[in-house]
This record gives sequence, structure tokens and C-alpha cells, in this order.
Amino acid sequence: MRIESLGSMSDEILDELLAVWEKSVHSSHHFLNENDIEYYRPLVRNEYFQAVDIFVVRDCNGQIDAFMGFSNDMLEMLFVLPEKQGLGYGTALVDYAVNKCGVDKVDVNEDNVKAYRFYLKMGYEVIGRDEYDASGKHFPIIHMRQPIATQHYKIIETERLILRAWQQEDIIPFSEINNDKEVMEYMPKCLSYEETVQFYNRIICEHNKSGYGLYAAEAKNDGKFIGYVGFHYFDFEAVFSPGIEIGWRLARKYWHQGYATEAAKACIDYARKRRLFNEVYSFTAVCNHRSEHVMQKIGMERQGLFSHPSLPEKHKLNLHVLYKYNLLQND
Repeated sequence: MRIESLGSMSDEILDELLAVWEKSVHSSHHFLNENDIEYYRPLVRNEYFQAVDIFVVRDCNGQIDAFMGFSNDMLEMLFVLPEKQGLGYGTALVDYAVNKCGVDKVDVNEDNVKAYRFYLKMGYEVIGRDEYDASGKHFPIIHMRQPIATQHYKIIETERLILRAWQQEDIIPFSEINNDKEVMEYMPKCLSYEETVQFYNRIICEHNKSGYGLYAAEAKNDGKFIGYVGFHYFDFEAVFSPGIEIGWRLARKYWHQGYATEAAKACIDYARKRRLFNEVYSFTAVCNHRSEHVMQKIGMERQGLFSHPSLPEKHKLNLHVLYKYNLLQND
């Protein structure tokens, strides 16, 4: 099965897409009457098709059997000819959208039970509901999203790195990083394999809850997992808490090459463009000059010192330096 991207669309192509849409709607959208279909038909052809990137599956004669349209990370439409349903076209298109294009969200008509069950089977979870559709008609919409743990595409890309969703295969190299005494020099202790698994699970949960978190970092030159860079919600007792911190932890092999700075800058830019939050903190033990230098290089401002409440007062790592970045002022 070949999935093909459509570029500019002629009237002929638009008419063919519309025909697939209408046949599919008649077979699945039983909650729509003919007046509803008449209302949506010109909107679909002249507006909705124009607002998305369209990918199609053709038969051996070049006729369109199925198509999808997405905009950014939202799957806006997926339609398959009735006689071609059940052959895996929809599954292949969704799999392509998620794993090749980073499309992880979809809206489904609540009354389209077949489609709703299909997306549940594909691993989507319900994240919200609206009583009316985008045109203001009383057709409730279910908002769905792929759990971050099941996504295997890049989330952020830099010149040398890919920041992506976590995979089970990351646990072993992650454990090696967490058990490296030099990497963990300014942390209370090294982590065992079991503690790394617990940490991994907390990261996945935070992604699923917030839609962002600590991203798995992968080097482009060798495709290796090298650690993490990203965001974490903290709520320990402090005058600046609760809040979001940006942090990094990389395998020692990848130190002194600017990877942490490169990835952290990209994370901040990602958060700013998506307006995830207004400010972000970073902190480390005052003796961790390497990490503090990264904070300075990414443009964070020093706020002062504080005693970390999770460490005893006389612990050598108790005293921390605090930095902050205001995403609104630096917009």
C-alpha cells in the first residue's frame, strides 16, 4: 500500500476527494441528514480541504480509495470508500500520520461510534469534549490524543539532536547513565536499575498528564540515546514553588560538546511557541559549575541561592543556585 502526499489540487482532484468523503459519510455518519450533508459539502470542498495536508491511498487504476488530512499535530479528516473499509487503509493512514508526521491528536463526532471505537483501538485516549462542532452545529465532538508513551516520532529537532518520546529500549542505557558516578556527582546518589525504571515511569506519567516533560535525547550522528533534556513540574517547599524547571542529564561521552545547551535552547523555544507556560526555572548545587554554565548560556537569569528542602541542612549539596527564564519577556 502506497501513501501519497497531494500538493496543489485541481478541481478534478477536489471533486474526487469530495466523492470519497460523501460516500464515506453516507455509510458512517448516520446522525447527519441530507440537509446537513448539503450544508457541509461546499465547506468541505472549498475550505476544509484547502486547510490541511492531504495524503491518499489509490487503487491500481489511480483512483482514490482513502484519504486523510491533517494540520500541524491534528488529524482533521480520515475517510475510506465504503467498499474499501476493513482492508487496513484507515489503520495504515493513522499509523503513517502518527509515526512519520507527528500527528497525535484527532477530533471525532461523538455519534460516529464506529470511528470512536477505531481510534480507541489505535491507542487514542479521550482528553476532552465539546457540545458543538467547529461550525456551531449541535454535533458533539470528542477530543482524543495518543498517549505520549506510544509516540515514537521526534518532538523537537536541532542541528545535531532529536528530542523524542521515550521507548522501552531507552531504559537500559538510561540506567547506565543514572549509575555513572561522574554523571551523578551532584545528585544525592546513583540510581539502581529498579530506581531508573521508577523514574522512567514517572516521566511517562508526567508526559501523559501535561503533554510535555523530560524528552529522550537522541544523537543524529549515531542514533544513540544519550540522556534527557526537558521540563519537569516541581512542588517542593520553596518561595518560588510550585513551578516548571528545565533540566538535562547526558551520558558522559557526550559532555563538553554543547549538546545540553543546544537542546535546552530548543526546548525553551518549543515551550514559547506553544505557550506551555510563562516562566521556567533551573537549579543545581552551587558546586555544579558545568550545569550552571548551561543555564547562563541559554539566557537564564540568576535569582539567588536557596537550601533544597529534600536534603539535610549540612549536606554538601544542600545549597542550590536558582535561575529563571521569563518566556513572555523574551518572546
